[in-house]
Amino acid sequence: MQSYISDLEEQHAMFLQTMVQLEQEASDRVLLLQEGLHRSSQAALAYRTKLDDYDKNDFLEKVCAVVYHSLFHSQRLETLRRFGL
Repeated sequence: MQSYISDLEEQHAMFLQTMVQLEQEASDRVLLLQEGLHRSSQAALAYRTKLDDYDKNDFLEKVCAVVYHSLFHSQRLETLRRFGL
């Protein structure tokens, strides 16, 4: 009976040690996943910000081009009117 109890205590100790190791591994994996997710979200945010900046710059370039051409054509028309053409 004493050896049976000893075996159970040893099995219990091994079980507890295994559970502690599994909990630590799970915690480590969760931490790695969180870090990976954080890096991915930071990269996505940086990409989105860059894309937004590109879209804004592209939009501004197009607006400037339209305004420039509009002013250029208005000035040409005014010049043509002055010369009676």
